[in-house]
Amino acid sequence: MSMIYQWRPGFSWKVDPQVAGQRFADLVEEADGTLTASMIVDDARPATSPLHNDFEWDDSVAANEWREHTARMMIASVVVVNVREPEPGEKRVMPVRAFVNVRQEDRRGYTTTARVVTDKELFKQLVDDILGSINSYRMKLAAFKEYSQIAHLFDEFDEGLKKIK
Repeated sequence: MSMIYQWRPGFSWKVDPQVAGQRFADLVEEADGTLTASMIVDDARPATSPLHNDFEWDDSVAANEWREHTARMMIASVVVVNVREPEPGEKRVMPVRAFVNVRQEDRRGYTTTARVVTDKELFKQLVDDILGSINSYRMKLAAFKEYSQIAHLFDEFDEGLKKIK
């Protein structure tokens, strides 16, 4: 049976998704079942590879792009620890991301979570992002029949978030 490949919502690349998906599947077969990122990079290295144009091959540019990726991972790793008292005498430590990626005017960047929760437009962006993540997990679980009953929990959470939007 032939597979139909598409890019996940929110993602696009220069190479056609059918071509990329089939190439990845071929690489999995060639590697006895396990594909790694380095195998994809090696396969994309020749200019004749259909994957080639989706990579930056100028090492000085690629190095800076990697540093920016590292910076994004670093900022996404910082949490603020809030101590709240849900009941008298009981304290819970709740780590929360300190910075959130948002769109502001014509650019994307990070702002403090504290700012997001006080700005209606930024908070709506955060909720929309959470709903997108929930939908992604829902789709992943739906692929496995034995876990499909969990989908109703995501639906309930989804409905609850929509109410606070």
